[in-house]
Amino acid sequence: LGITFRSGVKDTANSPAIALLRLLREQGAIVLGSDPLLNEAEIRRLGFEPASPPAFAPCDAVIVHCAPERQDDVDWIRATGARVVVDGRNALDRLAVERAGARYVGIGR
Repeated sequence: LGITFRSGVKDTANSPAIALLRLLREQGAIVLGSDPLLNEAEIRRLGFEPASPPAFAPCDAVIVHCAPERQDDVDWIRATGARVVVDGRNALDRLAVERAGARYVGIGR
């Protein structure tokens, strides 16, 4: 979730999400992408399969790269079936993620 370099700015030039996409694909992962600032064609052009929660159910993991607009709404976690949520911005409520049935891994600021 979140492909742009930072929340609210439509810039992907320096986005670590692109490098992460490459690493995950090298490991055989199917990588879906979602960003409210990008349309489906832009997401596809970057190499992601466009999808928005909960449309990318089921999945093994969700990586939050850029802080989502609504940090309090984690219902999508249960809908995706994600076993792990990696929160790269520490933007989500750890207890809410765990109550939704996923393991929470917070990194970043």
